[in-house]
Amino acid sequence: MITRSQVCKKKEDVAVRKSARLMMKQKKQAKKQVVKGEHQIRAQAKKKAKVQKKKPTGGEVKAKRPAVGPRGNSGRCGQARPWGLADQAGPYDQAGPHSAQPPVKLPRGKKGMQKYDQRGRLNLNGEDLCDCLEEDCLGCFYPCPECQSTKCGPTCRRNRKWIYEAIANESGNVVSTFPFPHAKY
Repeated sequence: MITRSQVCKKKEDVAVRKSARLMMKQKKQAKKQVVKGEHQIRAQAKKKAKVQKKKPTGGEVKAKRPAVGPRGNSGRCGQARPWGLADQAGPYDQAGPHSAQPPVKLPRGKKGMQKYDQRGRLNLNGEDLCDCLEEDCLGCFYPCPECQSTKCGPTCRRNRKWIYEAIANESGNVVSTFPFPHAKY
């Protein structure tokens, strides 16, 4: 047999459960509002950054940067990024007839398309050049998932058909350039 006090306790438990549910619901709503506010602030900051980027100052030259590879940043503390590729060279990027060093041409045909060989070495001189473009670098990237080399950036160098021309940091300053300027890509 159930006494009146037990019935009252059950009613109180139901009321307590309802108030606990209401409190949880209110907390969730408050959390959603905070997240929404943060999202709006970030969106406004992005819009401001886009507007500032669109206004070039006098004398600056805008250059397109290629998309970051599948592994995210290049691996060098997240600062170095490819500035331009050799296949996208501009008019002043290649050695011309006025250059002191004679241009080195890669063979044309099937092999001429590849800038690196099967071992990840440059076809033009056999140099084992790191993607940071420093000649004396022993490898400054994480091991490549394909060939385990620490000289491959976001993309493996084996049989690669392009060469990094220059590396720039996030502020746009060129950190290093391709060390063989006399070579025609």
